[in-house]
Amino acid sequence: MATALATTQKGQTGATARKVGHAGVRWLATADQLNREYRVSDSAVSVGRGVVKNTHLHATSFLGQLSKGQKQFDHIGRTLFLLSSQLV
Repeated sequence: MATALATTQKGQTGATARKVGHAGVRWLATADQLNREYRVSDSAVSVGRGVVKNTHLHATSFLGQLSKGQKQFDHIGRTLFLLSSQLV
């Protein structure tokens, strides 16, 4: 909002704000052209999907291992309880 207001000012402030605005428009046009030419956004989406898929696979594997470990600890705990109750 302040930048838009600054572009309406006369003098150095207005001129600088307008130059920045024009540079921003040129930058966006160049970025859009590069994106269309090299399909940067398509590549980024593809890489992102790969990262999410890989993370999901690792998380699933890790949680599966935790579940197996928990079952083993439960079995050990029950065995120790049964052994200790036989000693009493």
